Amino acid sequence: MTMLGTISDSVCGASHAKVIDRDKHAKITERECTLACVKYGAKFVFVSNGKVYNVVNQNFGALRAHAGESVRLTGNVYGDTVTVSEIAATRKNK
Repeated sequence: MTMLGTISDSVCGASHAKVIDRDKHAKITERECTLACVKYGAKFVFVSNGKVYNVVNQNFGALRAHAGESVRLTGNVYGDTVTVSEIAATRKNK
């Protein structure tokens, strides 16, 4: 299955607003927020149409490369989990 969405983290899920708005002077991006959360124990997730999917294969290299970005993700979906087989940037990331 191929879906459009965003690579996020299990702490923020569909919205980084709480973390980003916490310190308006920090100017943290969604990418920086995702990578920081994962560094401190959160897991990568994929958000598509408001639904948060847990990513089974956390070591898939493109997760880190596209953290916080809009992507086209291909993988096997089982309920609320996805095993990623491919991630590609969408045009708005370029």
